[in-house]
Amino acid sequence: MKILIGLLVAASAITAAYAQEGDKWFQGGTLHKSSLAAWKTATYENRLATTGDYVAMIIGSPKSYEEMDHVKVVAIQLEACITQTASSVSDAIANRQSASDSAIACATMMGFRR
Repeated sequence: MKILIGLLVAASAITAAYAQEGDKWFQGGTLHKSSLAAWKTATYENRLATTGDYVAMIIGSPKSYEEMDHVKVVAIQLEACITQTASSVSDAIANRQSASDSAIACATMMGFRR
């Protein structure tokens, strides 16, 4: 888990460099350690920014604006999968299941890899 948090921090730092140029969809994600219950009540913007960090960690940090656009497309897909998972489980499970575990499961099912 410490490695995951470290990688997320690194991914966040790299994507922050792109914030100088317009679209800041990847800023403000705070759900990295959250449960699916918290995910359910979070804003779309927060969920998308968090999944942007997950995607950068999974497929690699973007090195260009074109790669950042690709990260956004993948983040939108991953956000939808995690949100669908969160919506389909009971509150008891949502309180115990972490968003990051669901992100890993969704990414695996969707075939994301470096």
